Amino acid sequence: MSLQMYYDNTTITDHSLFGDHQNILDLDFQHGFHVGDSQQLYGDWATGRSTTRTTPVSRFPCSLIRSR
Repeated sequence: MSLQMYYDNTTITDHSLFGDHQNILDLDFQHGFHVGDSQQLYGDWATGRSTTRTTPVSRFPCSLIRSR
């Protein structure tokens, strides 16, 4: 019997106008049991979830300067 879980929380921002925020969750459960004296059955159950959100970054790559 085994249970495995993976979770990743990533935020990516570069010098563009948008940033990405990503969550990934993966669960995997495996169970084996004997059937008779010489056989064994395995069951594998898995589920996963992934979300991605793109948001504007709070900085702007250029500036405006008023001339005097």
